[in-house]
Amino acid sequence: MEPITSLNYGNNTVFVYESTGDLKAAAIDHIAQYAVDVVAQKSIFSMALSGGSTPVGIYKGLVGKKWFTTFPWQQSHFLFGDERYVPHDHEQSNYKMAMEAFLEAAPVSNDHIYPVPTDCEHPDDCAEIYERQLKEGLKGQQQADGLPVIDLVLLGMGDDGHTASLFPDTDILNESESAVAAVYVDKLDSWRISMTFPLLNMARQVMVLVSGEAKSSVLADVLRSQQIKYPIQMLDNPNGMLWFVDQAAASQLQQR
Repeated sequence: MEPITSLNYGNNTVFVYESTGDLKAAAIDHIAQYAVDVVAQKSIFSMALSGGSTPVGIYKGLVGKKWFTTFPWQQSHFLFGDERYVPHDHEQSNYKMAMEAFLEAAPVSNDHIYPVPTDCEHPDDCAEIYERQLKEGLKGQQQADGLPVIDLVLLGMGDDGHTASLFPDTDILNESESAVAAVYVDKLDSWRISMTFPLLNMARQVMVLVSGEAKSSVLADVLRSQQIKYPIQMLDNPNGMLWFVDQAAASQLQQR
């Protein structure tokens, strides 16, 4: 699926698709082909999954007819960019969503799936455990500052400019050492556990999915502004950022 246009903003490449359906189709193809290419280079592929509604269709597409037999399932490791502090069978669990969308149907080994623990006495304990699990499970991956370099991180963007569980005005934005941290989000009255910028900014590739006109003004501000106004602008991956957006989300970008 080809974009109707592509735009460049510094280190950000923005692919604009006519519809959300086209965006998802393009993202499926990109993820699957990238996984194949990575495994051809080094025999292991690691991917951090995103929560939210848009990724569900993408995950389902990975186990669809087009890519099911081609995707390197047995060489792939699936992580979670963030998680709600709820049981894994809870309706709001990102793990539950990903399992039902594609991981249960995929021929991937259970020990290659890394759910965020959510049964600790305190969310901080779960964050520490998850960081240790990632370091141990991906110790064969390239390391940087003792942390694994994830091949692909899939992210979304909220209408407040948050990504993963990195929300505005939260302490986790200032984390400079830990790869995973817990954060209490006041406006949601809930705890989250999230990968932090030190880990996200070392990934080999970062994809951000944005759809819908409701996010168009924030998207334009994020990409055009020279000032850090939103958490997602703190993503500073040296390999650049790939944005997959639909025409509605890009409407204010295309008015320039």
